[in-house]
Amino acid sequence: FPGVPNPCPHDGPLGNLMAEELQLALLGHLEIRRAGLPVSGCATRKVQALLSYLAVTAQPHLRPALAGLLWGELPEARAQNSLRKALSNLRRLVGPYLTITRHDVAFNADSPHWLDVHAFESLAEGASPENDPPGSVVERLEEAIALYRGDFLEGFYVRQAPGFEGWALAQRARLRERAVQALHALAVHHTQRGEAGRPAAIDHTTRLLALEPWREEAHRQLMLLLALSGQRGAALAQYETCCTTLSRELGVDPGAETVRLYEQIRDDQAALIPQLPRYLQEDAPEEAPPVFVARQRELERLDGFLVAARAGRGQVAFVTGGPGRGK
Repeated sequence: FPGVPNPCPHDGPLGNLMAEELQLALLGHLEIRRAGLPVSGCATRKVQALLSYLAVTAQPHLRPALAGLLWGELPEARAQNSLRKALSNLRRLVGPYLTITRHDVAFNADSPHWLDVHAFESLAEGASPENDPPGSVVERLEEAIALYRGDFLEGFYVRQAPGFEGWALAQRARLRERAVQALHALAVHHTQRGEAGRPAAIDHTTRLLALEPWREEAHRQLMLLLALSGQRGAALAQYETCCTTLSRELGVDPGAETVRLYEQIRDDQAALIPQLPRYLQEDAPEEAPPVFVARQRELERLDGFLVAARAGRGQVAFVTGGPGRGK
């Protein structure tokens, strides 16, 4: 894993301790390693989910709460029995890393372990201009982003466990926002370095768009960076990607500023906006984005329903649409 030290090859107590380090990578596809080797034998998704939950929360949990989290669809006795089987499995695989009593279960924080979620949060949260010199901030953010292989438990789904899925969804959103903030800060830093920083700025802006493809200002920034790097064709292609994405995700067309930049790149104009976009100007005043975009007709219909309800003609209105469409 990125940032994970190799198991210590030396003999002695320290070497043996490091050789038994449990390594959990939850950012991206789930990976569990012990002494550098994959841990096999987690027969079910719920066993893996239980270990992930205990490691991330890093606190004791009552047995009934864990049973309800992952087996809430079963009667209480069967749920408790399923939890006992899962703990038996984990005790066999990673016993030293858990603290299990008759009443509660916890991840053993004193055991030799590494969790990418905690490492990522420590690097991303601690990298503050108020606490570190600028070079240190950038270095820590780069390390944090290197750990972010993908969304939290990407592609991991546990059937009939809405409690766990709700928790995982909240973690996914929280950690993704931290990654977006880190990528934004790195894009600002490298863009301000001028020509020397453009390759890194392009890389970070591209990664930001992979996480939030509807960010029009990031599309615009990438178009500008590509054009200034001599990649005019790639910049024009990025505009087409922007148009397609905004139409699909939000049902809108690019704004005037984006269209104007596209026309300048298309016409190969030399004076290609030498200043940074507003969102990359750290001292630019923040502008509150509109709550809804291109939804006037829908809002008017909902207003009409509200007027009717106030007049005593109650009804039910369903707001439907695909992901990212502003429901």
